[in-house]
Amino acid sequence: MNITLPTPRTTATAALVAAAAVALAGCAGNAAEAGSTPSASTATDQAHAVEVQDTWTKATDTDMSGSFGTLTNTSDSEAVLVKAESPEAGMVELHEMTGTSGSMSMQEKDGGFSIAPGQSAELAPGGDHIMLMKLKDELKAGDPVDITLTYADGSTATVPFTTKDYSGADESYGEQE
Repeated sequence: MNITLPTPRTTATAALVAAAAVALAGCAGNAAEAGSTPSASTATDQAHAVEVQDTWTKATDTDMSGSFGTLTNTSDSEAVLVKAESPEAGMVELHEMTGTSGSMSMQEKDGGFSIAPGQSAELAPGGDHIMLMKLKDELKAGDPVDITLTYADGSTATVPFTTKDYSGADESYGEQE
């Protein structure tokens, strides 16, 4: 039986090979992460777990408008949109419509918009929406409006909304403070 004892040279070579393998494994993991979207089970925060699609803002020459779209929670836990901000508006609130069909009114949504795991929340005219108030300029069709969405865990995502002409849901916003 032959037994080979490690020499300083083979020990150093083995250490270099092991270090290179660890370094390459780390690089491969980062490369894969850089080009992919986290899966629902690996999303690190609510902002990454919620996909925001079909975004648009109603064109207006007044100082108020609404923003709309679909929020889809791709995670395994609840996501709650609690706040929105935009450089286009001096004030932004999350709104809901309440009342009966004969007497609907709009108010700030207490607690924000909750999105169950694997479900979507629709932001639409006449329903839940993001209310832009104290607009700094009129919004014309095609104008971009960036809105930063803040979730209950403190995570944020800035989402582009495109302004479009819309004549439906001829809502009246009245005087807002």
